[in-house]
Amino acid sequence: MKYGNLNLGQIEAIINKLGGIEGVYLFLNEEIVLVSSNIVKVNKSSSLDYSHKTITYPIDFSLYSEENEAIGPSGFDAGRLVQWYMENQDRRSINGTDIHQYLVSHDMIKDCLGFRDLRAIQQKSLTFFRRNFFGKLLFAWKTVIRGNDGKLYVPYLYEIPGGILDLRWMTVDYDFFNGNFVALIFNK
Repeated sequence: MKYGNLNLGQIEAIINKLGGIEGVYLFLNEEIVLVSSNIVKVNKSSSLDYSHKTITYPIDFSLYSEENEAIGPSGFDAGRLVQWYMENQDRRSINGTDIHQYLVSHDMIKDCLGFRDLRAIQQKSLTFFRRNFFGKLLFAWKTVIRGNDGKLYVPYLYEIPGGILDLRWMTVDYDFFNGNFVALIFNK
């Protein structure tokens, strides 16, 4: 073997960086290319546009002001983000209302990523997403909104079959937040 000095752990790390076996196949078929930068740039000066195609209901109002949404860096290293879980979330499903209340009561909302941050991550490549967040649903708890139906919604980003990054909204009262559902928080 040409690279016989690689051990299995190193080979596995390479496969993980490519996004698992599916990522290896995409790379070999030249459907994805490697991205070296982990830096995500965010335009904090533009006004928020909640009319993104994934919102299919009218919005009543935002619980958090645009000023709050603008808090945070205009660029960040995705590898330094904290992937935060509520206690025992990896062993059982948690209600999103409990997660939201915890983040609010512990004054952590301001440190969470917002809608703009998820949009910036979405605009990076699929390889970037897989390298940093493979198999995860990324939640931006800084941007919780209320729909005209009275329910609270939180934006999340995930990979759907076919290698597409999709930005959607989930009701906060969803009962099945598990170990794949992460709140992204800026590392201080």
